[in-house]
Amino acid sequence: YVVIRNILSKELTKVYCDYAYRRRDVYATLKRHEYINPFTDDYGWEGDLQTQNTFNMYGDVLFDNMMLDLKPRIEKETDLELSEMYTYWRIYHQMSELVRHKDRGSCEISGTINLGGTPWPIYIDTNVENGKHTKTEKGNHKYIAGGEKGVEVLLEPGDCMLYLGKDCEHWREPLMEGECAQVFIHYRQTKDINEEDKFDKR
Repeated sequence: YVVIRNILSKELTKVYCDYAYRRRDVYATLKRHEYINPFTDDYGWEGDLQTQNTFNMYGDVLFDNMMLDLKPRIEKETDLELSEMYTYWRIYHQMSELVRHKDRGSCEISGTINLGGTPWPIYIDTNVENGKHTKTEKGNHKYIAGGEKGVEVLLEPGDCMLYLGKDCEHWREPLMEGECAQVFIHYRQTKDINEEDKFDKR
């Protein structure tokens, strides 16, 4: 992993953070007035398989545009030719916890960017042997976590941690107070994919 300080300016970080909170406000208003179709996630959703007590959005156009803008910087840091996959952002609430996990294949080269809120570290285990995906006897997906302590990384708003998302376990301990907004950017090496794989096959 590598930490890039101030990958976003203070001004841009504030714009992105304010936008995320306004999107959550819109979702809450529409949900309260029962305007959201229960079969769509176009306005975001609450909680997911990796964490609860959060507001989440996948493939948001504004953040996907940010992913495009940051790609030259990420390629310079990694010395790799990369193709964009997707973005995913969350507002974590008090007592949110990100379980220890590895990501799917579209997250080969990943970044997490702090947009603001309560200071809250992320942990990464650099031993790629720890943690694995497996299937149960019934064919269901199951993840078996590793056990090493890992490295604690604390990001300030606008900072980014780049890491090997599908190879290295990463997690967050429970957030004891406040909220924290984070956006994830995901890339794959261009040499390993077909044209239709770009943008997570969207």
